[in-house]
Amino acid sequence: MKKLISLVILFGLSSCATIFSGKTQNINLLPTDSSERSEVEISNGKIIQNVAIPAMVVVPRANANLFIKVKENSCYKASSSIHESKLNWFTLMNIFGTWFSTSSTSTDSASGALWSYDNSIYVNNQKKPSCKK
Repeated sequence: MKKLISLVILFGLSSCATIFSGKTQNINLLPTDSSERSEVEISNGKIIQNVAIPAMVVVPRANANLFIKVKENSCYKASSSIHESKLNWFTLMNIFGTWFSTSSTSTDSASGALWSYDNSIYVNNQKKPSCKK
């Protein structure tokens, strides 16, 4: 009976980051100057999205930086920022659930779920002095 319980725990908690947090992540993009919507491009090597901020975007998790570029227009200067991916804390459950098994961590790594970005990112959209709005 103890062996059966151990096997259930072993397989039930493997690939925890993939199971609990998924392969994608929702990120809130918030402008530092919210008087007008700014157009931005967001990319991480797997996707390129164009959105008007404030916005919520869905990005695939990856071991890659997130690049955010503010597009220049009549009121805003062009700018860019880089946001690093971090280790997803659900991955730590692999250690406890599988007694240091590498198969669950490799599954999380292959799916991208091993990594995570900040849930909210402030985008520095700088208003031009010539803008009248």
